[in-house]
Amino acid sequence: MSFRRAANPVRSTEPSRTRESHPLVSKIRVLLGMLVLLALAIGAIALLASAGAAAIWFTIVPLGILFMGASLLRSFGWFDKRSR
Repeated sequence: MSFRRAANPVRSTEPSRTRESHPLVSKIRVLLGMLVLLALAIGAIALLASAGAAAIWFTIVPLGILFMGASLLRSFGWFDKRSR
């Protein structure tokens, strides 16, 4: 019993116009989201300074807030542009 591979279908060279390939992003929402995350990171720096934390935490905590917050907001779809 032999199995033959099906021929690959011919694919178009034109870029697809689907939402999955080119997600639309609202620039205003990105700006507002990043400003909120920046304010949280600055607040974390102030809190770390008042607690007398070691210098390494001044790098790890703000970057963690920015990266984790941005990825969470992106995964929740908060940056996506709403269709009209």
